[in-house]
Amino acid sequence: MKRTAAQVAEELLVLRTQAGDEDSLRLLVRLWTPRLVRHAARLVRDVHLARDAVQEAWVAIASGVRRLDDPALFGPWAYRIVHHKGVDMVRRESRHASAVRRSARAEAPSKNESPIERHEDGEPLRAALRAMEAEQRAMLCLFYIDELTVSQLAVVLGVPSGTVKSRLFNARKQLKQSLPRETQGESP
Repeated sequence: MKRTAAQVAEELLVLRTQAGDEDSLRLLVRLWTPRLVRHAARLVRDVHLARDAVQEAWVAIASGVRRLDDPALFGPWAYRIVHHKGVDMVRRESRHASAVRRSARAEAPSKNESPIERHEDGEPLRAALRAMEAEQRAMLCLFYIDELTVSQLAVVLGVPSGTVKSRLFNARKQLKQSLPRETQGESP
């Protein structure tokens, strides 16, 4: 697998963080937080809760990074931790009967959305994505927007690659059925 200079630099940051270099950890936090918040926001549908989930995840990441065997897997590993923290946060919020507030805030545009999600012509796509189950929406966004591979998604979700392919197929199928006919010619 060919790696870019940025990927090699990130792996070096991970190795230095594993060796106890706090400056490298700070750089990792600065580099990865926007991506992780975007992923968490897709799950919890609230940027404030997403930031809380990512903050909790960074505590787990900082304490567990030394156990990460392959620094090239830092991204999928970090996404997985955020994914679990986001799911936990949704469960906690639903127990506290705040689902009405979350759905009202989810309708407001977020500055943490990707350019594709913010594009004016993308309203049918945004509406279809909002209507999807959080896990399916997050998986599609990780695949198409954050450009994770199927094997990286398998790490994030903790399932085999074949299961990821099947879930992606089903999520794309559901998304296509949710879109108005005139937009179905475009790929997600």
